[in-house]
Amino acid sequence: MALINCPECGCEVSDQATACPSCGYPVASGAVPRPQAPGPRPVSPPPAAVEREARRSIGFWDIISPLLVIAGAAAAVFFFQRGDAKHGIYAIVLCLGGVIGTIGLMIGRPWHGKMGRRD
Repeated sequence: MALINCPECGCEVSDQATACPSCGYPVASGAVPRPQAPGPRPVSPPPAAVEREARRSIGFWDIISPLLVIAGAAAAVFFFQRGDAKHGIYAIVLCLGGVIGTIGLMIGRPWHGKMGRRD
């Protein structure tokens, strides 16, 4: 009777033993090894969440804010070329409102965790 080392814990075990007395690992040649516990599975988001993230809907303000910038700039150029400074200033204010709205959309989405959708 010889002593061998357990492949699991390294303790000395008789070659006649069926399992290690320390950890229970089967050491006999005919013994069936115990199944290993499965490791942690990688966590992936559900398919619906991935699809929702990839499919960004365009909201009302996503269209209106850039249009305010374009319309305000065009109107400002038009009014200032005609010499109408009063209405040119109004057009610049309209353009600035669109710029502020666009910046607000860019800042607000990541801040609130929304991608242009109401859930």
